Amino acid sequence: MGWLAVVLGLCLLSLFTQLSGIVAACSPKLGMVVDAATGKGMPNVFVMASASFEAGPLVHGSSHKALYNVIARTDSNGNYAIPSQYLHFALGFPGTNPTITWIVTAFAPGYAVIGDEDGWRTDENGDAFFWARSTSESPASKRSDGYLIVEPIQLRSVKLSLPEAAAYYRKLLAVGFGRDDAPEPNEVQARQRAHDFFTPWICSESPDLAVDMRTARYLMIFGVAERRSEDRLKEIDPAKWGSLSYSGALPYSAVQVCDALRAGE
Repeated sequence: MGWLAVVLGLCLLSLFTQLSGIVAACSPKLGMVVDAATGKGMPNVFVMASASFEAGPLVHGSSHKALYNVIARTDSNGNYAIPSQYLHFALGFPGTNPTITWIVTAFAPGYAVIGDEDGWRTDENGDAFFWARSTSESPASKRSDGYLIVEPIQLRSVKLSLPEAAAYYRKLLAVGFGRDDAPEPNEVQARQRAHDFFTPWICSESPDLAVDMRTARYLMIFGVAERRSEDRLKEIDPAKWGSLSYSGALPYSAVQVCDALRAGE
């Protein structure tokens, strides 16, 4: 009976811990996007929200599941609302250390979320970009009248290089983008805004400008029709597309990347 009580206690503790995480992740959320320089709300900004479930191995392997991806937009005052997501949840067994992480970030080309500076930096070899904080950590929040009130997302104006911008904005958009072939209207519009930001940029560069493989591949997510952009880049040079190493692959030219992005219009 003693062991049974211990096991039952662990199960109840695990269930309580998970339920608190599920409630936070799936609750409807309210928040605001502000310009850090002025303190004023920023209208028409895309707000990306997602949640994921992860648990350690019960026998072998581990479990990771994306629970939802949502895109909202700020109103004329910079306010946004994320609807409840209680239809999306997962539970793990006691002892597997189940965790639920939810994220809310904002996408506005030319701006970056305060605290995300590592999101466009590379390691000492220039090979791997670090995570942006807003795409990997749950923000501070408080509960009020059935809603989770998220701390304001502060954006600041930034001037990034093409590789930095491609890496950083790809992270932000990936938070809200789903995995199906029928994207919802806000995803289409977010892709369009990214496309309108990056395509004139790359297409105005010198045609012979070298664009490293990683940046070229990252830029393809900004095609309104991403797969058409990817297919065009692959068609331009199948050998480069099939390279297993970003660092060892030969670069594309700016005119080639421009061509691929325009194929996704």
